[in-house]
This record gives sequence, structure tokens and C-alpha cells, in this order.
Amino acid sequence: MARRGSGGYREYAEEDTDTVLRVRMPLAAGLNTRTIAELLPCTVADADRLVPACSGLLPGLQRGRIDRAVADLLAARTALDALVAAAPGVD
Repeated sequence: MARRGSGGYREYAEEDTDTVLRVRMPLAAGLNTRTIAELLPCTVADADRLVPACSGLLPGLQRGRIDRAVADLLAARTALDALVAAAPGVD
């Protein structure tokens, strides 16, 4: 937990950096904070990725949500490209 320094700024310990890394990656993957709270005790950070530290780590954890988000983004990009290509006077 961060403590306040004399100037009122938060001061973080080295292990706080590890915790931030372990939270940011699953957030970027689209996991909600409830799922991340269940996931964190069973992971360790190894360089730039999470590594399971418990057997049976959330067996229901799937990447389907990410796959759907990627598909949605690709469809949006295709639609935007078509719109830009059809705009008059755009070279």
C-alpha cells in the first residue's frame, strides 16, 4: 500500500510496480476487476507477462471476449476505410 511522503505525494514500494503490472495486463485484455481480483493471487509477473502460480487457474477463463472485441475493431476499421474511400475529393 502506498504511503504519503512529506510533500503529500504517494510513495510506492518495488512490489507495487509488480502489482500494477499484474492488474494492467488483464484490464487491457478486457477482464473486469472482479475477475482480476480472483486471478491475482494465482499469478506472478514474469517480465512482461503473467504466469499461473496455482493449479486450475480459473478454468473458465477464455479469450472469447478479446476475440469479439478484435472482430468488432476490424469491422469498424473496414467501415471507416470504406467511408474515407467514398468521400469526394479525398486523395
